[in-house]
Amino acid sequence: MNLVPTTNFHLKLKINKLDIETTLDLDKLIFSKKFIDLSAYLKNTKEEILFEKNIIQINYKKDKLKVKGTGSIFFTDKSEQITYEIIKNNDQFSFDTKFNIKD
Repeated sequence: MNLVPTTNFHLKLKINKLDIETTLDLDKLIFSKKFIDLSAYLKNTKEEILFEKNIIQINYKKDKLKVKGTGSIFFTDKSEQITYEIIKNNDQFSFDTKFNIKD
């Protein structure tokens, strides 16, 4: 005798209102030069861009996403401080990024 259980499970959810507010403590994030290549703008950049110890605030309310962060970034072996804000409102994006490059 061979019993084979069959399960059909369907779940449909409709979310009418979704609000998200959270803060992320990002220890490390690495971007490859294949994804983001800044060598035309910055000399002696590494093969990978490292974000380290970034605090990121994420807010989402009705088609508007706001990501705001601050922390360290490594284009070379030296760390730089970076602040950034990305806003997506419907299909429109805006970016505001500030960092100081030493040397």
